[in-house]
Amino acid sequence: MKRSLMASEKFPVGWINTNNSGMRNSIHWEAISIKFRQIINQITINQTTSKMEQPAAKQSGLKIVRQFKAPKTLVFDAFASPEAFGQWWGPSGSQLSVVSFDFKPGGRTHYKMEGNGHVMWGLFQYKNIQRADLLEFINSFADAEGNIITSPFPMDFPLEVFNQITLEESEGITTLTIQGHPINATAAQIETYNAITDNMEQGFGGTFDQLEAYLAEVQK
Repeated sequence: MKRSLMASEKFPVGWINTNNSGMRNSIHWEAISIKFRQIINQITINQTTSKMEQPAAKQSGLKIVRQFKAPKTLVFDAFASPEAFGQWWGPSGSQLSVVSFDFKPGGRTHYKMEGNGHVMWGLFQYKNIQRADLLEFINSFADAEGNIITSPFPMDFPLEVFNQITLEESEGITTLTIQGHPINATAAQIETYNAITDNMEQGFGGTFDQLEAYLAEVQK
């Protein structure tokens, strides 16, 4: 079962997102670029303003909690095989292909995302895996050979983002919590990441909608 293209303007990497347009089978990359330019302009304004104000407390990063009507073993296994992973991971409106998949601590998953004639690549580097309970990995943009690269969007985004996923089950409902933050990043990259967490939350929302649909399908 290969996931078909969906109507949206969402783009997680974790994932960066813009609002839905209602147009079918299209990712509006120019609209995404415009959105990012607006974000960059706001970051510049914030940096200028901060010189005249006391520095605000640092944001703690990204945190999203989502519930699924499925046992946690099934939710975990959606991350654990290339066949399952390829059905739902990625931004709504993109087609994902798994290039390589090595689901173990120290392993890597390399994948390709396509939409509206554009191609992008992503990389997972797995750090800690405890079946059905915990998954920790570093997520990055990548090239076709699996090398880490800078963001293809016009912003100084971190090269590496650490993500931790925990799963808890109660009465057949699994609560997934994902928390993420930049690592090995400059102060400017951390500021960029913190500035777009709302967009990333929306992007992950679209991705987890796809996970929800996948889980419903495999439980039929």
